[in-house]
Amino acid sequence: MLFRSEWLTRTRLGSFIHALSNDTWMILVRPKTASFFILLSLINQILTCAMIWATGVAIGAGLSWIDALIVLPGVLVLLALPVSIAGWGLREGIMLFSLTLFGVSPEHAVAMSVLYGLTCLVVGLAGGIVWLLMHGVRSEEHTSELQSRFGISYAVFC
Repeated sequence: MLFRSEWLTRTRLGSFIHALSNDTWMILVRPKTASFFILLSLINQILTCAMIWATGVAIGAGLSWIDALIVLPGVLVLLALPVSIAGWGLREGIMLFSLTLFGVSPEHAVAMSVLYGLTCLVVGLAGGIVWLLMHGVRSEEHTSELQSRFGISYAVFC
């Protein structure tokens, strides 16, 4: 496992990967902390489904909330495949295929996919700008609170 590989700490990137691996292991072996992160992941998936569903409602796609909760988690899992840049192309194909199975027209399915992609792009750019502006400002008090609460190093919060 990476968290036991001391040779990895010889470079700056290797040190980061080593710390991240160690922190991930520390999260997974603590049931309370692991449950918290699993809950956060579940909330994230539900909110992402809600965002895509709301986009479909806004453009009149006719996708029900239950159908969205059935089809979209599978779409999101397939989007994790590293075969395209930021999911463009792959996302449209997967959403076109899967949403048309639930009665959404091909035009609406592609529109929902493109709007979701653009939303992610805008949010990512906004977050990136905030991160760049705040990168030099680190609150030691906040960091130490997070470290003590979850028992992990600062690498996860960088």
